[in-house]
Amino acid sequence: MTVGSPAVPGSPRPTKRLVQLVPALALTAMFVALIPAEGGFPTRVWYPTALFLLGLVVVLALAQGRLPLPVAKSSIVAVAAAAAFTAWSFLSIAWADVQALAWEGANRTLLYFLAFALLAALPLTARAAMTVLSVFAVGTAFVGLLELMLGLGDPGSAFLGGRFAIPADYANANAAFFLIASWPALLLAAEKTLPAALRGLLLGSAGVLAELALVCQSRGSAAAAGVTALLIVALAPDRIRLIAVMGLVGAALALAAPGLLDATNEVVAGGGDLAAVIRRLLETVLVTFAALAVGGFLLARLDRTIGEGTRRLRLIVLGAAAALAIGVLAAGVATGNSPRAVIAGASDDVEAELRTSRYGSSGSQSRRGEHWRVALGEFRQRPVGGMGVDNFGVAYIRERRNDVEEPLYPHSLPVRIVSQTGLVGTVLFAVFLVFALIAAFSRSRVSRANRIAVLAAVGPFVYWFIHGAADWLWEFPGLSLPALGFLGLAGAIGHERADLGPSRTGRNTARLALAAAG
Repeated sequence: MTVGSPAVPGSPRPTKRLVQLVPALALTAMFVALIPAEGGFPTRVWYPTALFLLGLVVVLALAQGRLPLPVAKSSIVAVAAAAAFTAWSFLSIAWADVQALAWEGANRTLLYFLAFALLAALPLTARAAMTVLSVFAVGTAFVGLLELMLGLGDPGSAFLGGRFAIPADYANANAAFFLIASWPALLLAAEKTLPAALRGLLLGSAGVLAELALVCQSRGSAAAAGVTALLIVALAPDRIRLIAVMGLVGAALALAAPGLLDATNEVVAGGGDLAAVIRRLLETVLVTFAALAVGGFLLARLDRTIGEGTRRLRLIVLGAAAALAIGVLAAGVATGNSPRAVIAGASDDVEAELRTSRYGSSGSQSRRGEHWRVALGEFRQRPVGGMGVDNFGVAYIRERRNDVEEPLYPHSLPVRIVSQTGLVGTVLFAVFLVFALIAAFSRSRVSRANRIAVLAAVGPFVYWFIHGAADWLWEFPGLSLPALGFLGLAGAIGHERADLGPSRTGRNTARLALAAAG
C-alpha cells in the first residue's frame, strides 16, 4: 500500500496503480539486493540482473498488450539518445584493442539504460514514487547494518587501511552506496504529509547511512555530499523543514563522529580487537538510529499541531534543540559520558579524530591526474569514436609513466565517456542527460507533492554524477542502476496514461507466462 490518502476521482484505478507500482518495487528490491552482492560489480551478478530486467519488460509487455514506453515526450528523446549511445558502445567493439572488454562494457551500458527506460515507462503517482524511494532508503540502511553485523564473523575482511570496506571492497564505492540513498531519506523525512512513523523511520535510516558513510573515510564522497546538499536545499520546496532534518542528522553525526573515527583509527594503528571495534561501531549506529527515529516521530507529530503562521520559526528552534538533544543522547549512551562532558569535548574530539584520520591527511596517493592524462591522450588520437568501451586499462599500460598500478578504469565518468566513446558518444550521452533532466523537472512543476517526489528521485543521480566525476562508480551496477533508474522514474511521476491497464488478452498471456516461469 502506498503512503498517503486513498484514491480520488479521476485517479488511476487500483489495477492500473498495481501495474505501475509492483514492477517499480521489484526493481527497487533488486537495487538494494545488489549492494551486499559486492555492489553488483562481478559479471556473475549483473548478467543475471540484466536477464531479470529483460524478463520484467516481457511480462509488462504481455500484461499491457504492448511494449512499455516512456510516458513523457522528453523521456522518449532521452531513451532514444540512450539507445543510440548503447548502440555506439557496441559499435566501438569494432575498433577496440580488446574486443572482449568492449563487449562486456557495452552490455553493462545496455543494463543501465534498460533500467532507465523501464522506470520511465511507469507513471507512478507522487505518493507511489515516495513509497518506492522510502523502500530504497530504508532497505539500504538495513543492508548497511546487516553488513556491519556480518563483519563480526570475519573482522579481518571488514576493513582495508582502517576504512570500512564491505560489501564492495572499495571504500569510496561503499560510502557512495550509503550516501546515494541518504537523499530520499532526508527529503522524505522532511515531508509533512507523510505519516509520522514513516518520517521517524526515514530520519533514523538517514542517520545510519551518514554514519556508515563516515567510517568509509572517503574524502571524495564527503565533497560530493556537500555539493549535493547545497543543490538539494536550493531546489527543495520547503527548505526550512529540510534544513531542520539535516540539522538533526548532522548533529547526531558530529557527536558520534569521535567514537566512530577513533574506532577506525585504532584499526589503522594496528591495535585493538577488530571484533570489538565493529561492536563499538554497531552500538553507536544503532543508538543513533533509535534516537533519531524517536525524535523524528515526535517532531513529525509536533509539526502537525503547530499553527501555520508560526510554523517555520518554531520548526527552526525545535529542530535545533532536538538536534542537539538527540545527538548528545546518542553520543552519551555510546560513550558512557555525561551530557556535559559530551558537549564540552565534542568539538575538540571531532577535530582531533579528523586530523588523525584519512579525512585530515595532507598527502594523497591518488594518481587520477595520470589516469586522466592517458585517457584524454587517447581521445586526442581518436576523437570521433574513442578507444572503445572499457579499454582504458590497455591504453594505460601502454602510456603510463610508472609501473606502480594497472587501473582498469579512468576514475571519472566524463573522462570515461569522452575517451572511450569519442565525440559521437559524448554528444549522445549529453543529449540523454539533458532530456532526462528536462522530463524530471517538468514534472516537478505540476504540484508540491510532485516536486518532493521528483527531487527525492533525482537526488541519487545528482550525488552519483558529482562523485562519479572523480571516481569509478559507473562500473558498480549497485550505484548506477538506482541513479539512472530513479532519474527515469522522476520523468514519469504524475503522468496518466489511459491505456496503461492490462487488456484481457494481455492479462491471460501474462498469467500463462508467469505460470510457465514458475
